Amino acid sequence: MSAFLKLCLFCITLLTSCAGYQLGGSKPNFLANVSSVSVPQFKNKTLDARVSPLVTSSVVDEFLEDGTLRVKRFEEADSVLEATVAELEYKQLRSEEFDTLRPLELELNIAVTWELLANTPERKILASGKAYGRTSFFSEVNQATGRTNANSEASRDAARQIVSRIVDGF
Repeated sequence: MSAFLKLCLFCITLLTSCAGYQLGGSKPNFLANVSSVSVPQFKNKTLDARVSPLVTSSVVDEFLEDGTLRVKRFEEADSVLEATVAELEYKQLRSEEFDTLRPLELELNIAVTWELLANTPERKILASGKAYGRTSFFSEVNQATGRTNANSEASRDAARQIVSRIVDGF
């Protein structure tokens, strides 16, 4: 009987150890009444016209992958994410041995400022911040192709930071 009692107590302990677990995501307090977001085209303060649509679509993809907030049209959404691609910077990391003006490896940094606004007439700011996308790439024969691919990777990095900050609260 003593072994049976110990087994029962052990099983009860195992069952109650998960008592605080909840299925699904847990949103931060500022998103308590928000279940959807609209993501209009981001503004662009850089000289590269292609970077703004790339960052915008990367953010939409991250929201879809996360699933905490549904992406909807402006008229139907509870909140609106407004953002600006503020900076696009290339830095040389390594150069050729005998030609220091020809880069071998470059680093791309993208800075995005953003605000999550309530989709109400008051347009209350729910969250705001700045995200930095970063990647490095090798400058091969065609540097334009390398930069295009790097833009995509750095955009995804910035998008991950924005969506993580919104849905997780940090």
